[in-house]
Amino acid sequence: MNMKTKIVILALSVFVIGTAYAGRRSTYVTTVDTANRTAYGDVMSARSSAGANAFIGCTVLGFSSGSSEAICSAGDASGVTAYCYSQAPAIIQAASVSGSSTYYYFQWDASSQCTYVYASNESVYGPLQP
Repeated sequence: MNMKTKIVILALSVFVIGTAYAGRRSTYVTTVDTANRTAYGDVMSARSSAGANAFIGCTVLGFSSGSSEAICSAGDASGVTAYCYSQAPAIIQAASVSGSSTYYYFQWDASSQCTYVYASNESVYGPLQP
């Protein structure tokens, strides 16, 4: 195979691969399950929700004392809300991943302490308009 043929094949491969994933979107309506102490959803779906109740996200606080804390909260379309908080460094680090295209999943214990936070800021989670 000559060099020109290799370049054409490479260019076509990049075009086909790029086209196959262009504009891919995933939406996750905010869901709060208080029985299992879990909440998940993506920011753009919450923001684009027809109802006024949907929201999800995490906030990270830093204090002059050197301590920090993460607070994650969510509300579904029907008005069910939940939150958790943590001073654990791993939870704070995970909660720090945020942006206009973030998907959140978090869990908490009976005292509202976050036991797990997953945050993924990827283009597939928004924006809904091109």
